[in-house]
Amino acid sequence: MKLMVNLNILKPPLTGVGQYVYRILKELLKEQEITEICGFKGFHWFKDKEEVTQYLEGLKGCNLNVNYDKMGKYKRFLAHYALVRLAYGFVRDIVFSYHAQKDFIYWDGGFTPIYFKGKMVITVHDLSYIRYAEFHPKERVLWMQHILPNAIKRSCHILTVSEFSKKEIIDIFKIDACKISVVHPPISDSFKAYRQEECQEVLQKYHLQWKSYILSVATLEPRKNLERLLDAYMLFEKDIKKQYPLVLVGAIGWLDNELHKKLEKLKYNGYVMLLGYVHDDILPFLYASAACFAYVSLYEGYGMPIAESLKSNTICIASCRGAMLEAGGEGAIYVDPMDIHDIALGLKKGLQKNQEAIIKHNNINNPAQAAQKLLELLKKVERLSL
Repeated sequence: MKLMVNLNILKPPLTGVGQYVYRILKELLKEQEITEICGFKGFHWFKDKEEVTQYLEGLKGCNLNVNYDKMGKYKRFLAHYALVRLAYGFVRDIVFSYHAQKDFIYWDGGFTPIYFKGKMVITVHDLSYIRYAEFHPKERVLWMQHILPNAIKRSCHILTVSEFSKKEIIDIFKIDACKISVVHPPISDSFKAYRQEECQEVLQKYHLQWKSYILSVATLEPRKNLERLLDAYMLFEKDIKKQYPLVLVGAIGWLDNELHKKLEKLKYNGYVMLLGYVHDDILPFLYASAACFAYVSLYEGYGMPIAESLKSNTICIASCRGAMLEAGGEGAIYVDPMDIHDIALGLKKGLQKNQEAIIKHNNINNPAQAAQKLLELLKKVERLSL
């Protein structure tokens, strides 16, 4: 089998979709049944397994060779203009078609599949740009409206990350259920229960105490509902806030002014800590050391941080909505993400339960399992005739 992969989503800091592609692709590179793997990022072409592997290795320390990004910071600026973005996509497709070969299967695990005349499999993570368009920049919504419907029609098969997302794709795009398969996102085996002494170095680095903070891991943007999480947290008595600071981990997405003001005020009071993007080598220890974990997002295709917290044996407070019920299974404490009093009650329950025994959770995929499920699907697609 010959595989072609879109690497555009693999740029630091790796968010949920980036982690999904990164973890699965690392495993696919080990598969002997896949004789060739090539990939592309922007206008750069990675011609074989060795070059793709080298690129993934460069992501470990988040120090990418900027020469791979031909447009650099100017591309990120121009991406805010819909017409320029469409023109960029058109030119990129021309460059892509020059390298692409029909005997390859094209897998796109991100958001913006390239036009390809051969066999194609795409992953659709969620439909937030439709369900919650107000939580995305206007230019991104226009881009997705242009790209995704056509990609779904052209694909031999569609992957998604939850039964919830599968139902949404069927309902909105009116496609046959047999054309969609669910593979839950891969959760690294590094997320597990650790002893206090194993976490001590990380705790000292961030001036934290074992099982004495509330953790939340999410890109800082409106859809993650952080403003209501902050309001719920502020309902706590002063002594509880001092004992259990709220620790936020995640890169800055696009913040509204109210959220930004609240974060700055709470940082000043010492109740909230903003750690920014945290490397994969550190994050599992932060999960395992937390008194509880909060993820009260308004909408998700799955909710990888929920599964990561459960694998870390840390109590999770999650939204009682859609795919997050799937990610948390029987292991999470569910709250209404629109009700700050319900969120506060869930947090208090989590703090009371944080010393309990092993948490139940659903069958969570590790990267090898997720890659194997994708490989089996790719083999079926390979046998199809166009």
